[in-house]
Amino acid sequence: MTVRVYIPIYNQYITFLIKPTNAELNRYKVTSTAEDLAKSEACTYSHGIVVFYTNPTVGTIAHETFHAVSYLCKYIGLKWTSDNEEAYAYLIDYVTEEFYKKFKVKINKK
Repeated sequence: MTVRVYIPIYNQYITFLIKPTNAELNRYKVTSTAEDLAKSEACTYSHGIVVFYTNPTVGTIAHETFHAVSYLCKYIGLKWTSDNEEAYAYLIDYVTEEFYKKFKVKINKK
């Protein structure tokens, strides 16, 4: 399953592949095979800001979303500092919520 989250402010995507096939991996130019990925819970790649999950948990999704947002910010030239950590936090929040909407998982809203 593929879930793509568009980030309009940066005109970029973060792509989540859940239990990807080798064909999906080839499409996104990943050198790992589905068999290799099955040995770990998740992995984040910097090219194209693509995130892979074999068995996503809430914690794993949060963890890998942080890495994907870090790669995205590095790509657009936004370096992590204590002065801009709120930008990272809002972006992680946005990407996580969009992921859950597209993944069809209900989350609690305030």
